[in-house]
Amino acid sequence: MASARFLYVFLDEAGNLSFAPNGTRHFLLTSIAKERPFDIYKPLADLKYDLMEAGLEIEYFHASEDAQQVRDRVFQISSSLPLAAHSGKFAGRSAEKPRGDILETLGN
Repeated sequence: MASARFLYVFLDEAGNLSFAPNGTRHFLLTSIAKERPFDIYKPLADLKYDLMEAGLEIEYFHASEDAQQVRDRVFQISSSLPLAAHSGKFAGRSAEKPRGDILETLGN
């Protein structure tokens, strides 16, 4: 019997879907699909617990919310892995949104 294969897909967005004047100018979606993404788990878990033991309350890593020093350490870990650890399918799409004042003009 052949063993089952699993595909893990990670999806992230940047920007927001608001078309109001204070909305972001762009909206981006990126994804990574990989069969075994666990090679980075232990180093990131170790970092998370090191930070918690140092007094930082951290439930998960999030680039837009984490302090620069935390982001630097996450990047250092991910960039230190062998190239094979980064294999997988990567995709990204971005869209420039019309500004809110343009939408108001079109609505009148």
